[in-house]
Amino acid sequence: MVTTAALQDDAAVSEFTKRYWLLVLSVVGLVTGLVAWAAGNDSVADAAWAATTVLTLVPVTIGIARQLIQRRAAWVKETLGRWSDYPVRMETYIEQRMTELDTTNQR
Repeated sequence: MVTTAALQDDAAVSEFTKRYWLLVLSVVGLVTGLVAWAAGNDSVADAAWAATTVLTLVPVTIGIARQLIQRRAAWVKETLGRWSDYPVRMETYIEQRMTELDTTNQR
Protein backbone atom coordinates (compact mmCIF):
# COMPACT_ATOMS: atom_id res chain seq x y z
CA MET A 1 0.00 0.00 0.00
CA VAL A 2 1.27 3.48 -0.89
CA THR A 3 1.37 5.90 2.02
CA THR A 4 1.02 9.67 1.97
CA ALA A 5 4.64 10.05 3.10
CA ALA A 6 5.81 7.90 0.19
CA LEU A 7 3.82 10.04 -2.26
CA GLN A 8 5.32 13.22 -0.79
CA ASP A 9 8.82 11.74 -1.05
CA ASP A 10 8.14 10.81 -4.68
CA ALA A 11 6.87 14.32 -5.37
CA ALA A 12 9.99 15.83 -3.80
CA VAL A 13 12.26 13.58 -5.87
CA SER A 14 10.25 14.36 -8.99
CA GLU A 15 10.54 18.12 -8.34
CA PHE A 16 14.29 17.81 -7.75
CA THR A 17 14.67 15.79 -10.96
CA LYS A 18 12.73 18.40 -12.95
CA ARG A 19 14.87 21.22 -11.59
CA TYR A 20 18.07 19.26 -12.20
CA TRP A 21 17.22 18.62 -15.86
CA LEU A 22 16.07 22.20 -16.32
CA LEU A 23 19.46 23.38 -15.05
CA VAL A 24 21.34 20.91 -17.26
CA LEU A 25 19.38 21.88 -20.38
CA SER A 26 19.83 25.59 -19.61
CA VAL A 27 23.58 25.23 -19.28
CA VAL A 28 23.74 23.17 -22.50
CA GLY A 29 21.73 25.85 -24.33
CA LEU A 30 23.93 28.66 -23.05
CA VAL A 31 27.15 26.83 -23.91
CA THR A 32 25.80 25.90 -27.35
CA GLY A 33 24.98 29.56 -27.99
CA LEU A 34 28.39 30.65 -26.78
CA VAL A 35 30.21 28.15 -28.99
CA ALA A 36 28.11 29.10 -32.02
CA TRP A 37 28.70 32.81 -31.34
CA ALA A 38 32.46 32.25 -30.97
CA ALA A 39 32.44 30.36 -34.28
CA GLY A 40 30.75 33.33 -35.95
CA ASN A 41 27.38 31.68 -36.48
CA ASP A 42 25.15 34.33 -34.94
CA SER A 43 21.83 32.88 -36.11
CA VAL A 44 22.51 29.52 -34.41
CA ALA A 45 23.65 31.33 -31.26
CA ASP A 46 20.51 33.45 -31.22
CA ALA A 47 18.32 30.39 -31.71
CA ALA A 48 20.07 28.50 -28.90
CA TRP A 49 19.74 31.43 -26.50
CA ALA A 50 16.10 32.01 -27.44
CA ALA A 51 15.28 28.33 -26.91
CA THR A 52 17.08 28.39 -23.56
CA THR A 53 15.14 31.47 -22.49
CA VAL A 54 11.79 29.91 -23.39
CA LEU A 55 12.80 26.59 -21.84
CA THR A 56 13.58 28.37 -18.58
CA LEU A 57 10.81 30.97 -18.47
CA VAL A 58 7.87 28.65 -19.13
CA PRO A 59 8.36 26.36 -16.09
CA VAL A 60 9.37 29.27 -13.85
CA THR A 61 6.27 31.24 -14.85
CA ILE A 62 4.05 28.22 -14.24
CA GLY A 63 5.65 27.67 -10.84
CA ILE A 64 5.15 31.30 -9.80
CA ALA A 65 1.53 31.23 -10.98
CA ARG A 66 0.89 28.07 -8.94
CA GLN A 67 2.41 29.64 -5.83
CA LEU A 68 0.34 32.78 -6.25
CA ILE A 69 -2.85 30.79 -6.76
CA GLN A 70 -2.11 28.69 -3.66
CA ARG A 71 -1.01 31.81 -1.72
CA ARG A 72 2.38 30.23 -1.02
CA ALA A 73 4.56 32.94 -2.52
CA ALA A 74 7.04 33.60 0.29
CA TRP A 75 8.78 36.29 -1.74
CA VAL A 76 5.64 38.44 -1.47
CA LYS A 77 5.92 38.46 2.31
CA GLU A 78 9.65 39.16 2.19
CA THR A 79 9.28 41.92 -0.37
CA LEU A 80 6.46 43.77 1.32
CA GLY A 81 7.53 42.89 4.85
CA ARG A 82 4.30 44.31 6.25
CA TRP A 83 2.20 41.19 6.53
CA SER A 84 2.41 39.78 10.03
CA ASP A 85 -0.37 37.22 9.59
CA TYR A 86 0.73 35.67 6.31
CA PRO A 87 -1.04 34.62 4.17
CA VAL A 88 -3.21 37.69 4.10
CA ARG A 89 -6.11 38.06 1.75
CA MET A 90 -5.56 40.89 -0.71
CA GLU A 91 -8.84 42.49 0.32
CA THR A 92 -7.67 42.68 3.94
CA TYR A 93 -4.38 44.24 2.89
CA ILE A 94 -6.12 46.84 0.74
CA GLU A 95 -8.51 47.72 3.58
CA GLN A 96 -5.55 48.16 5.97
CA ARG A 97 -3.70 50.38 3.50
CA MET A 98 -6.80 52.49 2.83
CA THR A 99 -7.28 53.00 6.57
CA GLU A 100 -3.62 53.98 6.97
CA LEU A 101 -3.89 56.45 4.09
CA ASP A 102 -7.12 57.94 5.47
CA THR A 103 -5.55 58.52 8.89
CA THR A 104 -2.46 60.04 7.27
CA ASN A 105 -4.54 62.38 5.10
CA GLN A 106 -6.65 63.51 8.07
CA ARG A 107 -3.60 64.84 9.90
